[in-house]
Amino acid sequence: MNKKFFLLIIAVMLIVLIFSGCTEFINQRKNLEKCKFEIDSAKLGKLSLNGIDLKLKINITNPNNTKVIVDRFDYEVFANEKYLGTGSNKEKFNIAANGSYVFNTTLFLGFNNLGSFIKELINKDEVEYKVKGMFYIDTPLGTIKYPVEITKIEK
Repeated sequence: MNKKFFLLIIAVMLIVLIFSGCTEFINQRKNLEKCKFEIDSAKLGKLSLNGIDLKLKINITNPNNTKVIVDRFDYEVFANEKYLGTGSNKEKFNIAANGSYVFNTTLFLGFNNLGSFIKELINKDEVEYKVKGMFYIDTPLGTIKYPVEITKIEK
């Protein structure tokens, strides 16, 4: 009886340790819901014979007391509701507790997508950039998806 009781205690302790570790692991990823996102800047970059680069700087602020871990990020970029292109970040990154992270990306805009964008730049005093993205958070229980939509008006 003592041996069975001892094995039961060990099993319960292992289960508690595993779940407490999983909870922290999941919380580090789920805290993304409380983060604030903003497009810090959207600037045209290098011009080539095929198109031009659009450099985006996205600031993510983490108000949580624990770090946030992001495993992947896919996104689409729009200017004045016109689709410009798609990008992806496959590298995991951390956002420090009560800190921020700057996500820099460059999106190549081919001339075939630029016609309507150039018209918008010429005819309007401002451009509304929008990033629609999906953050992917991998956990031992599966992948959590967190959608975001970030907007910035540039004059």
